[in-house]
Order: sequence, then C-alpha cells, then structure tokens
Amino acid sequence: MLAGEKTEYLAGLTIWGDAWDLRTACNVIHEIGGDDDFLVSLAYDLRHAHQGDRMQDQAILFDDNKVIYGEQVLWPAFALQVACLRREAGFMRTTAQQQSMLYNLEFVLETTLLQAFPDKWKKILSVAAEIAHYPDNIAKNIDTRLTYFASLNDAADRDECIIWLIRSLHPDYSESESWPTRDSEPGWIPPEVFQSLQSHSIHIDIKW
Repeated sequence: MLAGEKTEYLAGLTIWGDAWDLRTACNVIHEIGGDDDFLVSLAYDLRHAHQGDRMQDQAILFDDNKVIYGEQVLWPAFALQVACLRREAGFMRTTAQQQSMLYNLEFVLETTLLQAFPDKWKKILSVAAEIAHYPDNIAKNIDTRLTYFASLNDAADRDECIIWLIRSLHPDYSESESWPTRDSEPGWIPPEVFQSLQSHSIHIDIKW
C-alpha cells in the first residue's frame, strides 16, 4: 500500500511504497492515463522510485523489515494528476485492481493534504476536481504553474497561493471580463505572473 509524507516546506509530498505497489501504480496510471503526458509523468517518477533511483528507507511489515522507495512530487501536480485519473476512469470500464489503486492514490493525497494544509485540504481537492475537466488547458499551462510553485522557498507562501495556483489553470483565468481581478483575496496570482515564466527554462533547486 502506498503512503504519503508531507515535505518540510510544503512543496509537495513523498510517496512511499514497496516495489510491487509502485510497479502496480505505474501500470494503472498508464492504463488509465493513456497518452496524456501529464498523467504519465507521475508513472515515470514512480518507476524511477521503485528502480531505486530516488529515496529508500526501511519499514516494518508483519515483523519483517522491508525496503520501501520514495519519490517527491509537487503538490499542484499530484493533486491534479489524481483528480484527472479519477475523471478519466469515469469514461472507461475499470478493473478491481485499477479501482483499488485509484483509491490508494486518493487516500495518499487526502491524508497527506490534511497534514500539510489542515484548514484548506478539502478546498484543494474540490478545486483540483473542477480543473480536471480542462485537460487541454492543464497540458498547455501546467509547466509554468509548477515552475512558479517550485521557485517559492517559504511554506507560508505555498500555503497561501496553492488554491489560486490550481485555479489559474481554468481557461477563463486570464480573461478579465469573465474572471474579475481578486487582488484583495489571499493567494491571488495575477495572470501576467505566469506569462513571464518560461517552462523548464532553468533548473530549480527546490526547497522541499
């Protein structure tokens, strides 16, 4: 069973699991996500984890020591990936194994969000579920959003902006007529902030 652990500066979470669970997660993500690069990127990260390329630790299971593997994932990415996987699963006939893994990923997301953002975790889930209905806009703009979130160094800044960061992937976000400016609202990010960012333009040393 996969488990999650929030990172110190609220950049994201560490997803932990044994090799079997991580391989199963990779397979299910590919089966449901298909050719969606954003969804498949989660499988890519988890595959590197179970190959031992990322983090390793020991866990006790039924009185036996067991090697577990971990991968760090940014909050906006994981929240949206899980929401999008659930949405995609609604358009196909799923197996018991696929549903079991989806529930496991949702469990990891919800329990770890509760640790990291106890006053807004439900709102984050709600906004992510709404934005999951716009996969084309996610694919077009997710890189600049993750670049912005990763460049922050303070946990308080990430806590304040995460909801509006995810909301900014709504197709109408940059249209002033349909989405009024919310300068007075905590965490509001003006659309022009993202326009100045170049995705993958620089390597960011993330303060997790």
